[in-house]
This record gives sequence, C-alpha cells and structure tokens, in this order.
Amino acid sequence: MNLFRIAALVMAAALLLSATAGPNTSLIRLVITIAFVAMAYGSNWVLIVQILSEKFGREHFGKDYGVIALGPALSSLIFNSASARIYEDHIDTGDSSICIGTTCYHTSFLFTAFAAVSGIILSFFIGRGR
Repeated sequence: MNLFRIAALVMAAALLLSATAGPNTSLIRLVITIAFVAMAYGSNWVLIVQILSEKFGREHFGKDYGVIALGPALSSLIFNSASARIYEDHIDTGDSSICIGTTCYHTSFLFTAFAAVSGIILSFFIGRGR
C-alpha cells in the first residue's frame, strides 16, 4: 500500500510541476510531467493486483478486479470532459478555437493533482480495514 501512495504522490507532484509552469516554460518540463505521470499510473495498475488480493482476499478477486478495471473508464469520462470544458472556457473569443498559453491547462493539472492527492488520502482509510 505504501508503494501505491508513493506512486500517487509522484503523480500529484508531476502534475503540480506542470500547473506551476510559467509562460516561457520549455517543452522538457512537459515531457518530464508526462514521463512521471505515466510511470506512476503504470505502477499503480501493476500494484493494484497485489493490493486487491492482500486486502480483500482471493475469493472474489475477479469481481474486485472488474470493479477496479472500471476506474480508468470512469476517470477518463470525468477528467476528459472536465479538461475539455476548462480548455474551451479559456479560448479567446474570435475566429480561432485554439487556446495558447499556460492558462489553457493550468486548472486541469490542478484538478487532476487534487484527484491524485484525494487518492492518497483515501488509501489511508482503505489501509485501515482488514
């Protein structure tokens, strides 16, 4: 469970790194953010198998894993819709439908970092059970 928390903390830190980016931030900062978020997400997906079997037993592992597998689908629906809405809200009125600058994604990164921190907090409550 501690590895899960560390991975979620890495994800939150990487997202906050991008959220605090200035207007002249280099592309390397975005690449670093993507790399750390991908590593954290991938490690959580691998760790969830062990966490499920350890915390909830192997008797209903198939059902438990099925519920967990719905997480990425549900989160993509929520976060993609929210990010699109935030992006559209920052588009300047005019002929262009493109948002340029850090304001386009700043709130999205903060929103996603908040979700990662919420996951860390929830993991402490789950960790107390059984």
